[in-house]
Amino acid sequence: MSGNNVRKTGYDIARAIAFIAVVWGHLFPLHGMWFVYGFHLQVFYFISGWFLNPDKHVKSYIYDKLKRLIIPYILVGILISLSMMINEGKSWDFFSEQMSCYFLEGTTPIGPMWFLPALFVALLTVYSLAKTKYGMIFLPAIVWVAYIVSINTKVPFFILHGFVDAGYVGMGYLAAGIAPKLKTKMGDRYDYSMMMVFIISMTVWIIFQRTMPGMVYLYANDFPRGPMDYFGPMAAVFSIIYISDKVLDRIPVVNRYLSFVGRQTMAMICIHEFDIFLNIVNRYVGVLPIHGMKLNAVQLVAKIAAYSMVAWGYSAIKCRITDRVRSH
Repeated sequence: MSGNNVRKTGYDIARAIAFIAVVWGHLFPLHGMWFVYGFHLQVFYFISGWFLNPDKHVKSYIYDKLKRLIIPYILVGILISLSMMINEGKSWDFFSEQMSCYFLEGTTPIGPMWFLPALFVALLTVYSLAKTKYGMIFLPAIVWVAYIVSINTKVPFFILHGFVDAGYVGMGYLAAGIAPKLKTKMGDRYDYSMMMVFIISMTVWIIFQRTMPGMVYLYANDFPRGPMDYFGPMAAVFSIIYISDKVLDRIPVVNRYLSFVGRQTMAMICIHEFDIFLNIVNRYVGVLPIHGMKLNAVQLVAKIAAYSMVAWGYSAIKCRITDRVRSH
């Protein structure tokens, strides 16, 4: 599966679209959440599974995921709780209370950060199963048991969420293993077949969204249609990846910007967390003489632009530090 690690900008673009959908869902609670919650995080899970490499050494793999997911989760939790304490002029008891809400209860000020430990657990689950020949056979049982347990049991650090969402990661991993074999076997017919699958996926996605009895809400492990809420979002995920790879990837300006955003999504999730609770962007955009959906749309553009600028500055500083370390 080592070929899974070959990076394509189409996947970065798809991650960028998913991140924009995350921000959209937080800005348009009546219109956005219902629509984007059915696919946004699923895109991240699926792509993470696509590039999962079970041949990587266990210690190296765990260290990499701790560095990328858990350390930011911990640092942001401490900084957000500290910022809220200072901003509201509260005591250290307030800080401890917010830390408990963030890490143990999974409530305010957790924001979108809950996704990081859940992704960590989901990746380790699929990674462990994929290291054995028939390990993936047990994934559906793990997902189902974790879902049943999560109905009446709450476990800190979103461990049960990770087990439940491992199903999406597993689909990405299995798809990455099947795709090259299909491409080799089908030859020139492969691209035509993928286009047909895209048309079918778009149709399924539209039907899925228009007939939903309730919102797919991964934060609450809420799946109104049960197992169908695993396969329905996959139609959306495939459609988004296909459009990203076959259309947006071929538009130079769009490619450069969205692929950058896609590579910086984990940093941008952390930035978005600070923006939500410190109300930074909304405070400035709110002075404009517009209201309702128009204001939401301007806020969305302003947030993505601001996050991009911060992420660009962060990546530039990081590159300079790395270059200096290497030069010495």
